[in-house]
Amino acid sequence: MLLDDELDEVENPNHHTRTIAWDVSSLENPKISSTFYSTETVIDHNLYTLGDRAFLSNYCGGLRIYDTSAVSKGGDLVEVAYFDVAPDCDTTSFLGTWSNYPYFPSKNIIVNSIERGLYVVKYNRSV
Repeated sequence: MLLDDELDEVENPNHHTRTIAWDVSSLENPKISSTFYSTETVIDHNLYTLGDRAFLSNYCGGLRIYDTSAVSKGGDLVEVAYFDVAPDCDTTSFLGTWSNYPYFPSKNIIVNSIERGLYVVKYNRSV
């Protein structure tokens, strides 16, 4: 299970987007299996998974798509694509995108922008 916390980047002095991977194979005893820090110094928000991909809306950092295939083995997320809906913003501000939707049969992804409206993008997976 992957988890983001919207306020940890504001409270954390390094401000890098953090995603925590949890081993929930035992629901009575969940454990943190790894912690991933992005190179982005923005606020994360909604995170969705589809297969071995995670689709993260990271406010000023835009939509970030990560390969999750190594996470269950203790490895890191690997960024494979992004679409920045707020290219003039790279801070821990509540601007840019707060959500996305990657579940359409067409493979289109809807990405919202607080300031600029709705984007429809497509991730063309090469691997």
